[in-house]
Amino acid sequence: DDDATDDDDATDDDDATDDDDATPPPSPPSAAVISLTPDPPTTIDPLVVVLEATPTDPDGDYVGVHYAWTVDGAPRADLDDETTVPAGETARDQAWEVTATAYDALGLEATPTTATVTVLNTAPTAPVVSITPAAPIGGVEAFACVIDTPSSDADGATPVYTVTWTRDSSAYPGPSDVGPTTSYETGDTIPPADSEPNELWECTITPADDTDVGDAGTASVTTGEELDQVADFSLIDVNATSATYNSPVSPRDYLEQVSGWYFGHAT
Repeated sequence: DDDATDDDDATDDDDATDDDDATPPPSPPSAAVISLTPDPPTTIDPLVVVLEATPTDPDGDYVGVHYAWTVDGAPRADLDDETTVPAGETARDQAWEVTATAYDALGLEATPTTATVTVLNTAPTAPVVSITPAAPIGGVEAFACVIDTPSSDADGATPVYTVTWTRDSSAYPGPSDVGPTTSYETGDTIPPADSEPNELWECTITPADDTDVGDAGTASVTTGEELDQVADFSLIDVNATSATYNSPVSPRDYLEQVSGWYFGHAT
């Protein structure tokens, strides 16, 4: 009987040894910590995944990260494992989400993590503007602020323009002014009655879409003075009694004097 008891004890010892030597099961890697930049983006910004914390594997195995994208909840399988979404793929008000899943060499996966952004509107670009005529005569000529290069809008909106003026750095119109008229955009033209020579005029044209105001375009001009109008041409003097007979002469040669000019024909 004693021998049988000894045999049972030996068997129990062997089982304990086997349990101690058993290899623990492999473990999955840690989760990837991610974000999306910029946050928030506009329609001209690419979406870029930033890996804030690199996942590790407790067993020392290789670790990779799988990325999956959705837009407004719909999968974008064509962007699988991409870390950048080009700006041309996005549109205003879309909600983009990326899911990152870390995995190891055995195919074990960590808990997925996500990052989400909503694409915002892009304001229109600044227009290129100028004032025409480029050297207006104060009190004589009207002049207008014109758009040489229109604003562009990345979201496909049609910009609406607002025109404002200053005269010698003060807001226009003042209480005694007639006020601007319209040639192309509302209020883009200064009538002769509101200007005088040697004034500095600046126009500002500001674009806006249905959501945001864009950068403005500006132009400036200083009004000139009205000059005496003098003909700028010359003819051969055919008056045989003249001191300039057979010589080219011009009205400019006779300022403040009386001259007679006769044309046989004109072309």
